[in-house]
Amino acid sequence: MDIARIYGEQYGPEAGPWNLSLESKYLEYAITRFFEENFPLEEGARACNVGVGAGYWDRYLSYRPEISALTSVDIDPEICENFLACLENEGNPNHITVLQRDVLDCGELRGQFDLVTLVGSTLKESAQTEGVLRQAFAFLKPGGQLYCQSVYETDGGKAALERLCAENSMRVERYETETRYGRTISFWKLVKNG
Repeated sequence: MDIARIYGEQYGPEAGPWNLSLESKYLEYAITRFFEENFPLEEGARACNVGVGAGYWDRYLSYRPEISALTSVDIDPEICENFLACLENEGNPNHITVLQRDVLDCGELRGQFDLVTLVGSTLKESAQTEGVLRQAFAFLKPGGQLYCQSVYETDGGKAALERLCAENSMRVERYETETRYGRTISFWKLVKNG
């Protein structure tokens, strides 16, 4: 694994223009701001992030002082391999488990987490949005929190997500939306009843 190649790809001709854009930097800020303002966690919290991507969000979660363990799930083998290489290169000392699997095949994770996150393009890229959301709901302990963030060209399906929550013992505790760069950015804090 050539670690220089992994880091270089983030700023190469394909990904570089997006990763260096004001829109990308703003999105990272907005995702983090909503989390910081709405997700208090108790010491020793267990977290799961679905969809590693470039690994920015997983690294952020792993360094949160309240989080004692992070499980990161992504179906793409190259993304998982690259993320593990980056963690090793950076010397990240925290307990992170990386599962290279389809989230729908991770039934053993049911009821394990205080926090589950789905941010960035995870839901948009999934052909099975409802199934992924139902699985994320199932991963939560009673009282657990789900951070769901999405970016769409139009409204991100608020009514559909509210219906899905009602059917799965979840409640919407906070919802924000904003329009920047011609897109609708939706932020959700969902809590598992119990």
